[in-house]
Amino acid sequence: TGDAARKTDEHVLIINNHLNEADIPYLYAMPLRAGALHMYRYISKKMVKFVPIIGWGSHFCEFIWLARSIEKDERMITERLKSFTDPLWIVLFPEGTDYGSDTDKKV
Repeated sequence: TGDAARKTDEHVLIINNHLNEADIPYLYAMPLRAGALHMYRYISKKMVKFVPIIGWGSHFCEFIWLARSIEKDERMITERLKSFTDPLWIVLFPEGTDYGSDTDKKV
């Protein structure tokens, strides 16, 4: 919105239309300026944690991993969210998997 980032005692949900990796430094700047970096968590697909360097960093940043199956994810998400004591700044990338020429065959 262009408003100044500020620390809050409430949960914050950041929904981003993730276009490329250049988005990530900008997304970290917001909670850093607000003094809320320790409250920042990403929700990401599970495969990201196996990417060298990125996966290691995401482990230390306590990402919330999705298997992209509600049967597998519902209990895990609930447990993880309850494990955090401070208000959270959660970053969500809702676009999911890119639609490609072979995607329509799977549907």
